[in-house]
Amino acid sequence: DCSAPATASDPRMATAGHPSPEHRMTDTTSPATPQALAGVALRTLQEALRGHRCCALLDFPDHGNVGDSAIWVGEILALQELGVRIAYVGNFLSFDPRILRERMPEGVILIHGGGNFGTIWPECQAHRETVLEQFRDYCVVQLPQSIHYADAASLERTRRLIAAHPDFTLLVRDEPSHRLSQDELGARTVLCCDSAFFLHDRLRRAEPSVDILALARTDKERVTEGLQALLERTGRSFEIADWLDDPMTTTKVPIGSEGFDLEPRMFVLGFTQQRIYLPNRSRLAARVEGKSSLARLGVGIHVTAPTIHAGFGYNP
Repeated sequence: DCSAPATASDPRMATAGHPSPEHRMTDTTSPATPQALAGVALRTLQEALRGHRCCALLDFPDHGNVGDSAIWVGEILALQELGVRIAYVGNFLSFDPRILRERMPEGVILIHGGGNFGTIWPECQAHRETVLEQFRDYCVVQLPQSIHYADAASLERTRRLIAAHPDFTLLVRDEPSHRLSQDELGARTVLCCDSAFFLHDRLRRAEPSVDILALARTDKERVTEGLQALLERTGRSFEIADWLDDPMTTTKVPIGSEGFDLEPRMFVLGFTQQRIYLPNRSRLAARVEGKSSLARLGVGIHVTAPTIHAGFGYNP
């Protein structure tokens, strides 16, 4: 039911000053514990939702960064805890404004948190700005983000869109982002910890193999200058890794001119990187097809649409 906001008497929607005892995430005995941080974050989200019981959750993390996946799962757990139904899910590739409005005539639009607010990941920012521009008749809440802008023009464009939206709230997860949002974006800004804290009691713990594990990233957010020396000075055992190169899940196998032997009963899920383009003004199209003889051996060639359209990959 998206049209009936919860009332103050609903135990799922207790006020920030009087959290419901049914909220197992809420624990204010020690502000340093993950459980306490999750409790504070839950009440912050509760205030931002302002009684809405139906939402659209946008910017689904359809990529290999499992940190964003953890944040997404935390967001879903928090919404379940507050009794908020998710009516629509999408990302910048699948987003359809018409379907969102059909599935949620009334409610709040939530945008996935993380670290993509600004210019580091332009496709996510463009999606966010599209939502702000096209849904000025909806309450929009940006879930906890970190903010970074590389140029003043991009920041000014976002500032104008925020100023034109009558009901936008920006949750941020660090003090620098909080200052930037208030001072330069002019947004209604609330400091809130990362939504991954909502997973605090659902993690499976194992014995550590090293004292310090540094997840240093391998993408454009990688910041490792001086990290090796810093860890060496601790005098403790350490490992620098990234979940995108987890040896437990991924093995890189170079394929030479002799090919790759697929042994009996062996299963391999892999990919090749190839470049192709077709002239922009041509009447040519191409198709990616697999051979039936290979298919009978269990070798699939593609799992997406096989057609390569005219102009594909064209770069004048």
